[in-house]
This record gives sequence, C-alpha cells and structure tokens, in this order.
Amino acid sequence: MSSQRNADLKYNHIPQADIEKIIQLFYNRFQVFLSLKGFPSDTERHISFLTLIDIIVRVDKRKAYYQYFHDMKINECKEAALYAYWILKLRPFTITDARLKNNLDASCVNEAFVIHFIGLVLEATGRIKQTSAIKDSYSKFLEYSFRFRNFSIDSFVVLIESLSTETLEKEYPDLSVQSKTKSKRGFWHTCFMSNYKERKGSEDGAILPAKSGFSSSSGRRGAAPSKCGCRRSPRRGRRCRRRSGRRPGRCALRSVCRNAPPG
Repeated sequence: MSSQRNADLKYNHIPQADIEKIIQLFYNRFQVFLSLKGFPSDTERHISFLTLIDIIVRVDKRKAYYQYFHDMKINECKEAALYAYWILKLRPFTITDARLKNNLDASCVNEAFVIHFIGLVLEATGRIKQTSAIKDSYSKFLEYSFRFRNFSIDSFVVLIESLSTETLEKEYPDLSVQSKTKSKRGFWHTCFMSNYKERKGSEDGAILPAKSGFSSSSGRRGAAPSKCGCRRSPRRGRRCRRRSGRRPGRCALRSVCRNAPPG
C-alpha cells in the first residue's frame, strides 16, 4: 500500500522548446541590463546555462505544486519572485572581466539584475508606476538585503508582492557596501577617525573611557596606568624602575617613561 501512495503525482517535465525560449529571454534581458548599468559593451561575462535550466525547472515544479495542492495558477508577480529567488541562490550571472575584478557592481551583478527584472515585471503588471517621486534608496536597500540576509521562498514571494509605488517613494537608509567604501570619508573612515581622535586626544599615560576596557597605550583589557605615567603599565605586580630607583627613565617593560627627566 505504501509503495503506491502518491504514485500518480509524477512531475511532467517542461518542454525543451519552452526552456530554450525562457533562456533566450533571460540572455537578452541581461545584455540590456549591463548597458543600463553602465558596463562597457565589451565587458566579459559568463552565463551558466545549466544553472538557468535548473532554475527554470525548479520554478516550473513550484508552479505544478501550486496547481496540484492548492488548485491555483500563480500570477506573473509570483512567478517573477520565484525566478528572482533562485537567481539569488544559484547566481548564474558572472562578470569575468579582469578590469572589473574588484568592482562592487560586478560582484553584486545578480542582486542588481534581480531588482531590474522584478521592476520590469511589476511595472508591466501595473503594480508600480514611474513617477517623479520614486527614489532609488529602496533598490539599494533591497540589494543589501538580497546579498546578506536570508529569505525563505514563501517569505520572498510575499516581499515581492508587497512592493508598490508608495513603497518606492519612501526614503530608506543606505546600507549598501558601496556607500560605506565609496568615498574617503565614508562609513569605515568615520569609525576609524573617531577612534583615532579619541586616542590622540588622551593625555600621556591616560586611558580610554571605561566602557572600552583598553589602555590607550598597552592595548590590554583592564590594564591600570602606572603611577609614574610610564608608557606601559607594569605587569605581574612589578614596580616601575624609575620609582624603585633603578635605571631612571625606564620601567619594568623597558619602555621609555614619559615623566623621566631629560638626560
């Protein structure tokens, strides 16, 4: 009995002609996307057609699942979301040009293409409309989320279906990697300079605020400053040689004491 259970639920494979048609559509759309993104026309790129075939079959199986178990046909938005989900997972598009080896746009080409593809489908179905109030901050927000955050396939479909013109007209925080490294005074530069100024502004022998737990000179967590103002705190309870009368001007760690008299 168990061997015959669900025996009639065999998946009928998508016809080869339909697969070739969908692959051609993705190929043409990817070429247009590269030109819109500003890549040179002679940019070397690689498209994994085996991966695209796998994506097409997976989407078709999901459509069959909805048809059999839910007795429904998915709309264009759901189908586009399924394609986008598997493109992000399997990453069939790659920029192989040596000139763009360390280019951020080239490394995020799958995420950017998914946003481009979803925007085309949503605009064609009337979900979104091109208005002067639409901002690009949400596309950057999506690009960051697609690259670094995890989505289940159902939650991803719900996310794409929830997009509307009003969503794109709102201002969102820029979390993209490019915004943090684009300029010299970007995110990482600001963090570095704040720490640098905090250390530079401390007096000789002083320590950073207690919340950091680090000495400004030794870098050891919880280290207490020496009483004579040595550059480093004495270890293992040893007294500073300047205070003990031995070799004035040097402490137990052989670091120059800043309070030592000249000469």
